[in-house]
Amino acid sequence: MTHYDLGKNASTFAGGSRALPIISLDSGLAFERAASAFGQSITQTLEPRLFYLYVPFRDQERLPRFSSAETDFNFAQIFNENLFVGGDRISDAKQLTAAVTTRFIENASGIERLRATIGQRYYFRQQQVGLSNNALGSSSLARGDISRSDLLVAVGGQLSRDWALDSSFQYSASDARFQKSNIAARYNADGGRLVNFSYRFSRESLKQIDISTQWPFGKAAPGWTLLARANHSLRDRRLLEGLIGVEYNQGCWEIRMVAHRFTTATNQYSNSIQIQLELKGLSKLGINPFDTIRQNISGYKRSDDR
Repeated sequence: MTHYDLGKNASTFAGGSRALPIISLDSGLAFERAASAFGQSITQTLEPRLFYLYVPFRDQERLPRFSSAETDFNFAQIFNENLFVGGDRISDAKQLTAAVTTRFIENASGIERLRATIGQRYYFRQQQVGLSNNALGSSSLARGDISRSDLLVAVGGQLSRDWALDSSFQYSASDARFQKSNIAARYNADGGRLVNFSYRFSRESLKQIDISTQWPFGKAAPGWTLLARANHSLRDRRLLEGLIGVEYNQGCWEIRMVAHRFTTATNQYSNSIQIQLELKGLSKLGINPFDTIRQNISGYKRSDDR
């Protein structure tokens, strides 16, 4: 139950209440079988899951909305009891969510070599509660399919010692096209050699590639490491965020130099240059670039930690 009391000074709304029963049933099973792949003994799992949700409709248009927003449709949200974040709106529902996951786990190391999940939500009635005037956002219900949601697919895993993959897709069967996709790959080898690549796509709003690296020069320039990132919008044909820099480790001292550029909320560029000299065990001089480097290069490690 939710009660609002805004006091006598409220210009348009003084108070109100909402009481809603929520009935949900979440069930799942896990099956395992022994298998082998690439000369390794593995365990394959099959994990079906069903989630039933019933929430009756209550007209909430007269209640204030301070912080509620529609959640993104993904595997983190598909098993939630409310379509919205924040408590000002509670979505009505009569639906069943079905998903199945399979994993391939290497027995010797416990590493999850491959993971795949597919899921979909089935509606037994059309949702009525929206953020404003009972209007829904960009969900499959808003696009006209009142019987089922878009299909969600996720594939990932530690493919080898150095390579990892993580990807997710949202496919609309009614439109016969992908609504969203996200593909990320990482190469992380010995000696601090690291490359991240990702591609993000959302129909009508987003199309980006993001590449970052931490790469020692090796014998060509001992002690030197390249640091770089480029986040580029293919739709707008411009750089959203970029970083270029180097590290030099001489054992007892180390220097880092980084140039950083990113787009502000007003579509202007902000530029900065950060230089730091570290005398190990004594002091550090200059601007600390670690936060900037870690935010731009996922998986970054200092040269002494590699």
